[in-house]
Amino acid sequence: MSHHLEYYQKLGFKVIGAPAGGANHSTWRGLPDLPRYADNIFAFSRRVHEAKALGIVTTSWYDFPIEGVTPSIMYTGQATWNVGTGSE
Repeated sequence: MSHHLEYYQKLGFKVIGAPAGGANHSTWRGLPDLPRYADNIFAFSRRVHEAKALGIVTTSWYDFPIEGVTPSIMYTGQATWNVGTGSE
């Protein structure tokens, strides 16, 4: 796996991970494809934890209504707060 987080940390930057939680090229019936993005969010949460980065925010690259991206935001909380506990 890449070490981009550590690279920027070594340069002195404070690093926050930002996986996608929705984009216009991956929709399911007009909504973000949560199963696809959940894997990305989970993997990024683990990497942020391993690198001891500051935290994580989930992005959305499309003008979905807040109700459309709320599941991705909630999954980010679940994946991030429980990373390393075996509760993922």
